[in-house]
Amino acid sequence: MNIIGCHERDHVVTGYQRCSGGSMSDIGRSHPHDLHGRVAIVTNGGAPENAVTVGMSCAVLLARAGARIAIVDRDRDWAQRTADLVHTEGGAAIIIAADLTTEAGCKAVVAQTVDRWQRIDFISTTVGGPRPTMQGETTFERADRHRDEAMAAIQQLSDHALPLLRERGGAIVNISILDLEPTSREAAPNESGPDSQLSDKLDADSGEVHPPDRSVAIITLSHKMAAAHAADGVRVNSIASSSIQSRALARTTLASGEATDEVAAPTDLAWQIAHTAVFLLSDAADGITGQTIVVDGGAGLKPPR
Repeated sequence: MNIIGCHERDHVVTGYQRCSGGSMSDIGRSHPHDLHGRVAIVTNGGAPENAVTVGMSCAVLLARAGARIAIVDRDRDWAQRTADLVHTEGGAAIIIAADLTTEAGCKAVVAQTVDRWQRIDFISTTVGGPRPTMQGETTFERADRHRDEAMAAIQQLSDHALPLLRERGGAIVNISILDLEPTSREAAPNESGPDSQLSDKLDADSGEVHPPDRSVAIITLSHKMAAAHAADGVRVNSIASSSIQSRALARTTLASGEATDEVAAPTDLAWQIAHTAVFLLSDAADGITGQTIVVDGGAGLKPPR
């Protein structure tokens, strides 16, 4: 099975062209969101060989809409793969190898982006599954650690970019992807809304059950950021998905078998998430802020009793 294409026989290029809908050459005819002249920072924007990640999908579609892209990833080679796709279609991209869990890394991303293009209009952050468990660390401790790191990365990056986002009324979209599956389709009688759709998941690595408080925390943070920055003309929204195994596909391509921070997804869903992100960042969503859109192919819906 080829995990890149829409179907098993597709390869990397035809797969992303078919799933993402067109090419930069027909931007004026097919893309409803014109982002020409604008600049976007896309975190976790790289991809391992023979895999599609949500960050990569966001970078490609934003570039296809005309934006110039700063592709941020810890792995420079992975970021280069995404940049190559963007450049192949005539788009503009730079790669920035940085650790966004540190304030220095966040500062460097903003500084290098501004140095190249003198502006920042959009930020797309993608957070995947937790990192490998540290020695002596429980599943709950690992989840707490990754939640705190993800929150800090989103907050620090947006804080450092905020003065530039204010200049032209920028936008942020925070994407949270779980590598966890529901323990049950049964819903409590009072469950409703996106937060309940993201509750009580099964840890794919350990088999233990815990609530995905990281995703709920990111949704909550996004709402607070939207309220804080609305007067500045900066919009903040979030996307959540409960049906993606964020590193399972990436693991199959890595000889070491080590878990990564990349967010690989079933190909069609990755592009659908990216299309949603482009919409939320574009002027077409100018009146939308503080909202969460769940993109999971209906996996979070509860069946009728």
